[in-house]
Amino acid sequence: MTPQTSPPRLSNGAGTPRSVGDGASAATSPASSRPVSSHAPHNRAPTFSIGPADFSIPSTSEFGESPSMTPAGTRSGATTPTSYGPSRPFTPAPEPDDPYARHRRPPQSKKLEDIEPRFKFGKTRQTHSSSNLAALGHHDKSDKKHHHSHLSLASLGKEDHGLGAKKSSMGDLKRFFKGGKKRAQSPSATSTHSSKSGTTVGAAPFADDYGLNKKYGKLGKVLGSGAGGSVRLMKRSSDGVTFAVKEFRARHTYETEREYAKKVTAEFCIGSTLHHGNIIETLDIVHERGRWYEVMEYCPYDLFATVMTGKMTREEVACCFMQILSGVTFLHSMGLAHRDLKLDNVVINEHGILKIIDFGSASVFRYPFENGIVEAHGIVGSDPYLAPEVCNELKYDPQPADIWSLAIIYCCMTLRRFPWKAPRQSDNSFRLFSSPPDHPSTPASEKENEGTSANPAPSTVTGAGQPPPKGPNRLLRILPRESRYIIGRMLELNPVKRATLEEIWQDDWIMGIEYCKQEQGTVIHAANHAHILETQPSEKEPSRKKSQESRKVSAK
Repeated sequence: MTPQTSPPRLSNGAGTPRSVGDGASAATSPASSRPVSSHAPHNRAPTFSIGPADFSIPSTSEFGESPSMTPAGTRSGATTPTSYGPSRPFTPAPEPDDPYARHRRPPQSKKLEDIEPRFKFGKTRQTHSSSNLAALGHHDKSDKKHHHSHLSLASLGKEDHGLGAKKSSMGDLKRFFKGGKKRAQSPSATSTHSSKSGTTVGAAPFADDYGLNKKYGKLGKVLGSGAGGSVRLMKRSSDGVTFAVKEFRARHTYETEREYAKKVTAEFCIGSTLHHGNIIETLDIVHERGRWYEVMEYCPYDLFATVMTGKMTREEVACCFMQILSGVTFLHSMGLAHRDLKLDNVVINEHGILKIIDFGSASVFRYPFENGIVEAHGIVGSDPYLAPEVCNELKYDPQPADIWSLAIIYCCMTLRRFPWKAPRQSDNSFRLFSSPPDHPSTPASEKENEGTSANPAPSTVTGAGQPPPKGPNRLLRILPRESRYIIGRMLELNPVKRATLEEIWQDDWIMGIEYCKQEQGTVIHAANHAHILETQPSEKEPSRKKSQESRKVSAK
């Protein structure tokens, strides 16, 4: 394609057309009178030319469609180039029934009291921002720097004494948005200003503004401590209610602040959603001076100390086992596995109701509206209560692991000792338990070894002058006869063959146990036993361990 040129010269000089582009005449070929293609090379500038009155543009039937915005057909006079630049922006006409039209908006009030406080920018606003930074620990000497950065006055070249002057609308917007970001980062600062002005502010989750002492009183004696932190007493002075407050461990050097806060608050989030008679009530979490505190209901008696008294009857042991089983069943129904069930993580209130505590190791094995099992990993828990797959497998189903721990708890309450130190082949007791049995036991031998005491002495475990028996019967034969079958099923080495919660609840022995319950705040005592309650000594008062007093809860 070639650029558009003028038609052949005419004889008269007055009507002689001249090229506007470069002032020279182009060749007179048929193609020279065609329109310029929009795809012409850019190094050749299209020329404008003036033609005679009888000159016409070729029709679309000869050369195809006419360019857009150019009517096809005959046209005289000036012609325009066929390549166009971007179109001019234009404002469309408004809709006639637009409800958001300017003339339909209500006029804004000019009165100062009708304007929302967050849109008022004055001396009070500046003082509030300064007090926010003061609450965060800034010094007074940084006030000037604060005003320059927070209120964007440095760019305007103004000094601090001119804060009361009238500002432009753009400056107000800058102060508003920058001030909003600063206030969002310091919830304690807002509460500090509000307390000075006498206004009441609602409690914010995980905030620093409501301290632990202000809400629950002063920390008391230490009840116990572990890897996750320590638990202390706290008595509220306003109504005399006693709480148990767990002070979480300090952050490890390899943990970031985000990871540490996530681990700490996860335990609270799990505990605060569990409401069951045999689960401890988690009430609050407080972050104060860089430490996290979890507030729970207080149960004054300890299951481990109660078991070690040796005064528990067989009916009381069965009742305690059923209460723990009820709490674990509720946990599993919520898709949670405790993973650290042991005597130390069970407390007793003044009515003989057992409560499961410490959800720092809990894991979710089933999410809502899903049927798949999320396997757990890692060795979590105390060695004597661990299931074999926890020690030997990289990933495992945490439900059978909790059931194994339940059986170990029952054995500890009955025998007042651990069956083994750890479920490993290096442990002689566990190695004998997991070995194939020498010979099947007979009912006579079971009856002979059953005994009449609920807590047989360790000397009855192996006969005098006889080699120690092998297999599960080594442990089961010293348990009460009616419990042997289901406890043996719960201690299956293979987690796939291990008894499930449904099978446990359908066992004849389990169905016939009378146990105490707490339903909707009402305590229902069993009639065939009374609970021995034993307090745990304070870590600061070890001398009182031998002088603890036991008490019984009436069965009626």
